[in-house]
Amino acid sequence: MRRLRNFAVSKDEVQFRKVYDDYAIMIRRLMARLLPSSEVDDGVQEVFLKIHRHMHSFRGEAQMKSWVYRICINTAQDYHRSHTWRKLWKSFDSSPQLQEKSQNAEEQLGHSQVLARCLEQLTFKERSVLVLFYWENQKVEEIAENLAIPEGTVKSRLSIARSRLQAYLKQEGDMV
Repeated sequence: MRRLRNFAVSKDEVQFRKVYDDYAIMIRRLMARLLPSSEVDDGVQEVFLKIHRHMHSFRGEAQMKSWVYRICINTAQDYHRSHTWRKLWKSFDSSPQLQEKSQNAEEQLGHSQVLARCLEQLTFKERSVLVLFYWENQKVEEIAENLAIPEGTVKSRLSIARSRLQAYLKQEGDMV
Protein backbone atom coordinates (compact mmCIF):
# COMPACT_ATOMS: atom_id res chain seq x y z
CA MET A 1 0.00 0.00 0.00
CA ARG A 2 1.35 3.41 -0.99
CA ARG A 3 1.06 6.26 1.47
CA LEU A 4 0.29 9.81 0.43
CA ARG A 5 2.39 12.62 1.80
CA ASN A 6 0.77 14.99 4.24
CA PHE A 7 -2.13 12.58 4.71
CA ALA A 8 -3.23 12.64 8.31
CA VAL A 9 -4.85 9.51 9.67
CA SER A 10 -7.08 10.06 12.66
CA LYS A 11 -6.91 8.02 15.83
CA ASP A 12 -10.40 6.65 15.11
CA GLU A 13 -9.31 5.44 11.67
CA VAL A 14 -6.30 3.64 13.12
CA GLN A 15 -8.47 2.14 15.83
CA PHE A 16 -11.11 1.10 13.26
CA ARG A 17 -8.45 -0.66 11.19
CA LYS A 18 -7.30 -2.54 14.28
CA VAL A 19 -10.89 -3.55 15.12
CA TYR A 20 -11.37 -4.70 11.54
CA ASP A 21 -8.17 -6.75 11.59
CA ASP A 22 -8.93 -8.26 15.01
CA TYR A 23 -12.64 -9.00 14.64
CA ALA A 24 -13.61 -9.36 10.97
CA ILE A 25 -13.60 -13.15 11.04
CA MET A 26 -15.51 -13.29 14.32
CA ILE A 27 -18.12 -10.81 13.06
CA ARG A 28 -18.70 -12.76 9.83
CA ARG A 29 -18.93 -16.05 11.73
CA LEU A 30 -21.40 -14.63 14.24
CA MET A 31 -23.58 -12.95 11.62
CA ALA A 32 -23.57 -16.15 9.53
CA ARG A 33 -25.08 -17.97 12.47
CA LEU A 34 -27.60 -15.29 13.38
CA LEU A 35 -28.86 -14.30 9.93
CA PRO A 36 -30.05 -16.16 6.85
CA SER A 37 -27.23 -16.64 4.35
CA SER A 38 -28.69 -14.07 1.96
CA GLU A 39 -28.47 -11.39 4.67
CA VAL A 40 -24.98 -12.13 6.04
CA ASP A 41 -22.99 -9.80 3.77
CA ASP A 42 -25.36 -6.91 4.41
CA GLY A 43 -25.28 -7.66 8.14
CA VAL A 44 -21.49 -7.69 8.27
CA GLN A 45 -21.32 -4.46 6.32
CA GLU A 46 -23.85 -2.84 8.65
CA VAL A 47 -21.82 -3.93 11.70
CA PHE A 48 -18.68 -2.31 10.31
CA LEU A 49 -20.57 0.85 9.40
CA LYS A 50 -21.87 1.09 12.96
CA ILE A 51 -18.41 0.45 14.39
CA HIS A 52 -16.89 3.13 12.15
CA ARG A 53 -19.70 5.57 12.86
CA HIS A 54 -19.52 5.12 16.63
CA MET A 55 -15.81 4.45 17.16
CA HIS A 56 -15.43 7.83 18.84
CA SER A 57 -18.09 6.92 21.41
CA PHE A 58 -16.32 3.77 22.65
CA ARG A 59 -15.34 4.76 26.17
CA GLY A 60 -13.40 1.67 27.15
CA GLU A 61 -15.75 0.83 30.02
CA ALA A 62 -16.12 -2.65 28.54
CA GLN A 63 -13.71 -4.68 26.48
CA MET A 64 -13.60 -3.89 22.77
CA LYS A 65 -14.67 -7.47 22.02
CA SER A 66 -17.81 -7.07 24.16
CA TRP A 67 -18.63 -3.80 22.42
CA VAL A 68 -18.25 -5.45 19.00
CA TYR A 69 -20.39 -8.42 20.08
CA ARG A 70 -23.09 -6.05 21.26
CA ILE A 71 -23.11 -4.24 17.90
CA CYS A 72 -23.37 -7.60 16.10
CA ILE A 73 -26.26 -8.74 18.26
CA ASN A 74 -28.09 -5.43 17.87
CA THR A 75 -27.59 -5.47 14.11
CA ALA A 76 -28.83 -9.04 13.78
CA GLN A 77 -31.77 -8.17 16.00
CA ASP A 78 -32.59 -5.22 13.73
CA TYR A 79 -32.66 -7.59 10.76
CA HIS A 80 -34.79 -9.99 12.74
CA ARG A 81 -37.27 -7.24 13.56
CA SER A 82 -37.55 -6.26 9.93
CA HIS A 83 -38.90 -9.74 9.18
CA THR A 84 -36.95 -10.00 5.96
CA TRP A 85 -35.51 -13.33 7.01
CA ARG A 86 -38.95 -14.60 7.98
CA LYS A 87 -40.37 -13.69 4.58
CA LEU A 88 -37.43 -15.36 2.86
CA TRP A 89 -37.77 -18.61 4.80
CA LYS A 90 -41.56 -18.69 4.47
CA SER A 91 -41.33 -18.30 0.71
CA PHE A 92 -38.62 -20.98 0.59
CA ASP A 93 -40.69 -23.42 2.68
CA SER A 94 -43.87 -22.84 0.67
CA SER A 95 -42.22 -23.38 -2.72
CA PRO A 96 -44.26 -26.03 -4.64
CA GLN A 97 -41.12 -27.54 -6.16
CA LEU A 98 -39.58 -27.89 -2.72
CA GLN A 99 -42.70 -29.47 -1.25
CA GLU A 100 -42.82 -32.05 -4.06
CA LYS A 101 -39.20 -32.98 -3.53
CA SER A 102 -39.15 -32.51 0.22
CA GLN A 103 -38.77 -36.19 1.00
CA ASN A 104 -35.76 -36.58 -1.31
CA ALA A 105 -34.33 -33.21 -0.31
CA GLU A 106 -34.71 -34.11 3.35
CA GLU A 107 -32.65 -37.24 2.87
CA GLN A 108 -29.90 -35.30 1.13
CA LEU A 109 -29.56 -32.56 3.72
CA GLY A 110 -26.44 -32.73 5.83
CA HIS A 111 -26.55 -32.46 9.59
CA SER A 112 -25.41 -28.84 9.47
CA GLN A 113 -28.28 -27.89 7.16
CA VAL A 114 -30.78 -29.65 9.40
CA LEU A 115 -29.32 -27.86 12.39
CA ALA A 116 -29.47 -24.50 10.59
CA ARG A 117 -33.10 -25.08 9.70
CA CYS A 118 -33.93 -26.02 13.29
CA LEU A 119 -32.07 -22.96 14.61
CA GLU A 120 -34.20 -20.76 12.35
CA GLN A 121 -37.27 -22.01 14.19
CA LEU A 122 -36.01 -20.64 17.49
CA THR A 123 -36.73 -17.08 18.53
CA PHE A 124 -33.94 -14.58 17.98
CA LYS A 125 -33.25 -14.37 21.71
CA GLU A 126 -32.97 -18.15 22.02
CA ARG A 127 -30.77 -18.44 18.94
CA SER A 128 -28.52 -15.61 20.16
CA VAL A 129 -27.65 -17.26 23.46
CA LEU A 130 -27.07 -20.64 21.78
CA VAL A 131 -24.76 -19.14 19.17
CA LEU A 132 -22.78 -17.17 21.73
CA PHE A 133 -22.56 -20.13 24.13
CA TYR A 134 -21.81 -23.01 21.77
CA TRP A 135 -20.26 -21.48 18.67
CA GLU A 136 -18.54 -18.46 20.18
CA ASN A 137 -17.58 -20.38 23.37
CA GLN A 138 -18.65 -17.57 25.65
CA LYS A 139 -19.38 -18.12 29.32
CA VAL A 140 -22.74 -17.20 30.79
CA GLU A 141 -21.19 -14.09 32.37
CA GLU A 142 -19.84 -12.90 29.02
CA ILE A 143 -23.15 -13.50 27.27
CA ALA A 144 -24.95 -11.54 29.99
CA GLU A 145 -22.54 -8.65 29.50
CA ASN A 146 -22.72 -8.76 25.70
CA LEU A 147 -26.52 -8.90 25.63
CA ALA A 148 -26.96 -6.56 28.60
CA ILE A 149 -29.21 -9.02 30.43
CA PRO A 150 -28.93 -10.76 33.83
CA GLU A 151 -27.03 -14.05 34.05
CA GLY A 152 -30.20 -15.79 35.22
CA THR A 153 -31.94 -14.73 32.02
CA VAL A 154 -29.08 -16.16 29.97
CA LYS A 155 -29.35 -19.48 31.82
CA SER A 156 -33.11 -19.53 31.36
CA ARG A 157 -32.90 -18.77 27.64
CA LEU A 158 -30.20 -21.40 27.19
CA SER A 159 -32.34 -24.01 28.89
CA ILE A 160 -35.42 -23.18 26.85
CA ALA A 161 -33.43 -22.95 23.61
CA ARG A 162 -31.78 -26.34 24.21
CA SER A 163 -35.14 -27.98 24.87
CA ARG A 164 -36.78 -26.45 21.82
CA LEU A 165 -33.81 -27.23 19.58
CA GLN A 166 -33.79 -30.82 20.81
CA ALA A 167 -37.51 -31.13 20.02
CA TYR A 168 -37.02 -29.68 16.52
CA LEU A 169 -34.11 -32.04 15.86
CA LYS A 170 -36.22 -35.01 16.96
CA GLN A 171 -38.97 -33.88 14.57
CA GLU A 172 -36.37 -33.87 11.81
CA GLY A 173 -35.38 -37.38 12.77
CA ASP A 174 -31.86 -36.31 13.67
CA MET A 175 -30.12 -37.91 16.63
CA VAL A 176 -29.67 -35.55 19.56
